[in-house]
Amino acid sequence: MKKKRKIKLDYKDLKTIRDFGSAMIADAVKINMEKTSNNLSSQPINYTGPEIKSLLPEFGTVVGKIITAEVTTNDPDSDGLSWDDYYDLIGQETLPIISIIKDIDTKHGRGASFGDGMAAVHKALGVVGVVIDGTVRDIEGIRQIKLPVWGKGLVPGHGAFKLIRVNSQITVGQLLVNPSEILVADSDGCTKIPNNHNVKEIIKNASDITKKEATLHEMLKEPGFTSEKFKEWKSQIRN
Repeated sequence: MKKKRKIKLDYKDLKTIRDFGSAMIADAVKINMEKTSNNLSSQPINYTGPEIKSLLPEFGTVVGKIITAEVTTNDPDSDGLSWDDYYDLIGQETLPIISIIKDIDTKHGRGASFGDGMAAVHKALGVVGVVIDGTVRDIEGIRQIKLPVWGKGLVPGHGAFKLIRVNSQITVGQLLVNPSEILVADSDGCTKIPNNHNVKEIIKNASDITKKEATLHEMLKEPGFTSEKFKEWKSQIRN
């Protein structure tokens, strides 16, 4: 069996993905899934649920490789890991990072999993965005640092804050993610490009969708639009 050639990811690819945004990339990944699966109902969802919201939407869209962490915020009895291991992992990466932090405490979200101190360290290490499956505090301080952050909401404090696991498969906002997958996040939410998908193909799919939608919007601007013209347009793009 011929070994599949690994596609090298570069900054240009990441910028193109960012320009398309989370919704367009979600559609582009879905097209790839349809090409490789006969059972469309079994396709995994590749985007977060409505509980994950952009808490600083003014900073726009970010894209990067995923690094994950799992934390507790109110469990003084857990044996925590050293945060140095997590920050060392971020520091070793050459591409932009999106950190995904999951609160696995039994009191999920009752204490914040991220604040302005952590935000400053993350940004200094090259993290371009942070997604929290839990809550955030110090939002005004994070705004001053200009680090985009997504989460379920805000609280003013945290308890016995401990790092439990680093860079493992986790679920964030109903989305299963793996380390090193690509994530694009904006005001709509977060979409991942799975590790087994060719990024170049995703970009091509997104470009094709954009061109098709452009022809529709041009037609809608023309006088005399009818449902028959709409049917004709749909027939043309299927061929």
